[in-house]
Amino acid sequence: MLWTQSVALGFPISSRLTGYAEYYGLFTRDREDELGQHYFSLGVDLLVNCNLVLDLRLAKGLSDDADDLFVGVGGGCRF
Repeated sequence: MLWTQSVALGFPISSRLTGYAEYYGLFTRDREDELGQHYFSLGVDLLVNCNLVLDLRLAKGLSDDADDLFVGVGGGCRF
């Protein structure tokens, strides 16, 4: 079984830009290869228009199983 948890705090930077700080974890249970990844990330969301948001984040691994450092991009579109 794989499960996740997270907590995030967001704050406005401008009318179209929001920043956030987040802790999240990825965990397995009842598997031969137990996993416990903990991360802290900082990111920004850019509201391109009322139907499109882009996301950029920088994350630091906090546990031995986690990646040391990574950058991610993403987005969301409302139909």
